Amino acid sequence: MTLKPGDEVSFLDETGKAIVVSITGNTAIVCTEEGFEIEYPIDKLVVRPANIAKEIFRKPVVQKDAQVRTTGDRQLLKSDVLEVDLHLHEIAEHYGGFTRHDMVTYQLNHARNQFFKARKAGIKKIIFIHGVGEGVLKQELRKMLSAFDGITVYDADYSKYGLGATAVEIWKRSED
Repeated sequence: MTLKPGDEVSFLDETGKAIVVSITGNTAIVCTEEGFEIEYPIDKLVVRPANIAKEIFRKPVVQKDAQVRTTGDRQLLKSDVLEVDLHLHEIAEHYGGFTRHDMVTYQLNHARNQFFKARKAGIKKIIFIHGVGEGVLKQELRKMLSAFDGITVYDADYSKYGLGATAVEIWKRSED
């Protein structure tokens, strides 16, 4: 990665962004959003595109689609359960420069796409694996899902997922 003074960067291990002031060897001096100048290892910085939101949605999403697991004959295919892992490292190749808002937006878009694909395919149940964390993704996911008709949303099986997953039963197929 080539950094130069004036580049806007994000931190790999922390939230926030900064502007590169100078570079000496493997260390950069950056000015944080709060106005503090700090030394930071270059390998822990990621250059931010000028408009990261545009950059995220400009490129086609490379998704690792969850596989539908089936048991038995083909008749069971449409009634099977689809597991969708929403952990960012599972659905995005590069996300080092994402803000928390960018991350949640990306995860929600992936969940929405998987929901529509599953409903169109006649899948009856989806498990969205969001993890526990601070609960922001779970809350936003449930808010998004509440806008859809013909579904029931509840906590997924605790013995299998703990508090880190939401189950969606689709009892009304979309009209499209």
